[in-house]
Amino acid sequence: MPALSEIWTMRAILIDPETKTFTEIQIADDIDGIQKVLRCGRFTTGGRPLRGSLVTGFDTLYVSDDSLEDREGPRFWFQVDADRDPPSSYPIAGPGLAYGIDSNGATCDVGISVAELQSRITFTQWKFRGFRQTLIGSFGLASRVSLSPSPEQETA
Repeated sequence: MPALSEIWTMRAILIDPETKTFTEIQIADDIDGIQKVLRCGRFTTGGRPLRGSLVTGFDTLYVSDDSLEDREGPRFWFQVDADRDPPSSYPIAGPGLAYGIDSNGATCDVGISVAELQSRITFTQWKFRGFRQTLIGSFGLASRVSLSPSPEQETA
């Protein structure tokens, strides 16, 4: 196990849709640290890059890749650029972690500011009802997420 001083840390921004907050954090660049922050067993990227390019480096999101069916209780969601056509992400359940990728593909400090990120995020509350399958011609079945407004959203 490497000494703590040998573990690379990076500046990231934690998006918490339950509290609707954005928090700058320093996080160890390792799987365990990211899983702990996102409260998940698996994670993936959550949409198109937030800024930048493959040539110069870019900012993007890590989000939980755990099955929606395995999570309990109401869901707090967020979406990047929900007002654009098309949006920069699908609706995302649970927290997100904005982080940077340099021109060599390694993680690095996130470059986007908290203020810019806040202006691009829309928070919503939905209750996950399950998946429904639809027959699409001769192509087979397609699964779609079935959501309904959470009680908190219905009264808002």
